[in-house]
Amino acid sequence: MGMRHEDGIESTASVLRHPVHPLLVPLPITAFLGVFVADFVDLFAHSAFLAELSFWLLVAGIATGILAGIAGAIDFMTLPGVRSLDAAQVHAIGNCAVLVVALCNLGVRWYQPAHFAGWPILLSAGTAGLLAITGWLGGSLAYKHRIGQIAPEHGGMNLARPGGE
Repeated sequence: MGMRHEDGIESTASVLRHPVHPLLVPLPITAFLGVFVADFVDLFAHSAFLAELSFWLLVAGIATGILAGIAGAIDFMTLPGVRSLDAAQVHAIGNCAVLVVALCNLGVRWYQPAHFAGWPILLSAGTAGLLAITGWLGGSLAYKHRIGQIAPEHGGMNLARPGGE
């Protein structure tokens, strides 16, 4: 179980005391934002390459999003008090919604990944918009609520305090 201390809550899903969820989340975020950018540019370029790129970025985003979601779910379910935070609940539900929208986007493209139509750009924009909200909330959980912080007695530092302790 994660340890609660005055400087934060240590992550349960960790490797060598480093939280896994914040390590993984940049991967799906980057992939999903890449889908949106490629789709937007494809509106003007009409490039089969960009449409194919979007397809594979969706696959990568969904795969890494599931991994990040598993690590986040472990922390959400096992850390004391986290489930009672509104930000944690909206973050979790919002990221599930991101994956559902991305799966729908993949389904729309499945049989013709190089064909661009109106739905993919709308779904990509929806995914990017949801990520803006859930990413902000995830940052709030890490920085405001200090989830995933390592206690000073275990080698962590609180740089907000004089001397880092």
